[in-house]
Amino acid sequence: MLQQSLKLNEKSAEAHSLLADLYGRKISFGIGMFAGPKYGPKVQAENRRAFELDCEQFRRFRQPWPTVSGVAENVWLADVDKAIADFRKATQLDPKSDENFVWLALALRKKGDNASADQAMGEALRLSPRNAFASQAAKK
Repeated sequence: MLQQSLKLNEKSAEAHSLLADLYGRKISFGIGMFAGPKYGPKVQAENRRAFELDCEQFRRFRQPWPTVSGVAENVWLADVDKAIADFRKATQLDPKSDENFVWLALALRKKGDNASADQAMGEALRLSPRNAFASQAAKK
């Protein structure tokens, strides 16, 4: 339905952002071992497009949601400190979301804080030991 919506109005930052979130949720479900490589680039592309279309609307749209698949774009936009702050907030808003801890770990690792990254990844795996996204990220 979102893809149809984008055919009608490709310039909807909200639709791109929501589609990115849905792709991210497919990854977190761990559907097959190729979910991350298959949907990860789609998450990034949709978030990047939403951000390009309207960066303020993109941030407002993502702000109230505890899931961070859209906020994660900050890591790829090179604003690692902002991403870490967003991910920490997300883990506080939803401390049972393993996905939030995985993204925090990835951002911390990018920053070079491996001890904190290991701690965050450990929490993600404690919350969901069978999460394919967390397991794959922990191996890296």
